[in-house]
Amino acid sequence: MSTLFECLMVSAFCISIALQLCRYIRSGTKANKTEIFMLVTMGIGFIIGAIKTAFSSTVWVIIFYGLGVMLTYSTVLFAASKDEDKKVCKK
Repeated sequence: MSTLFECLMVSAFCISIALQLCRYIRSGTKANKTEIFMLVTMGIGFIIGAIKTAFSSTVWVIIFYGLGVMLTYSTVLFAASKDEDKKVCKK
């Protein structure tokens, strides 16, 4: 039962990060340092969760943590990139 709740929790975080990624892609604005710090912190949390899950008996949950790491990394790239780089993505 705790594995189910862990998957739901990680999925909720992944959905919020995916929505934030869509916001950065659509708006084309650059994130401030607080937002980038928050994203990097969440990425580190996903990595720690993946390492913890790799040593437990429920290895399949690591897929959710891996998705979170990839979403966080791509959001940081879009959030920290320059406005000129984002105009290329909109075309």
